Amino acid sequence: MTESVKKYQLEKSYWADEDFDQMGWHDNHKHAISFGGHFSLLFHIDYIFKWVVTGKTCHFLVAAKFF
Repeated sequence: MTESVKKYQLEKSYWADEDFDQMGWHDNHKHAISFGGHFSLLFHIDYIFKWVVTGKTCHFLVAAKFF
């Protein structure tokens, strides 16, 4: 693990609809879409909140979310 990954501090622990314009959605994968009870729509999204580039190598800090 690189030093910049070890020192990373989350900007916010909770992001809401109001933060949508600040968030970057490029390269974030949608792993599943399903229908839950009471006609709800469910998503599984891995959100990249930090790109770590070291030379020719790129790592990602990812938060997985089901909603």
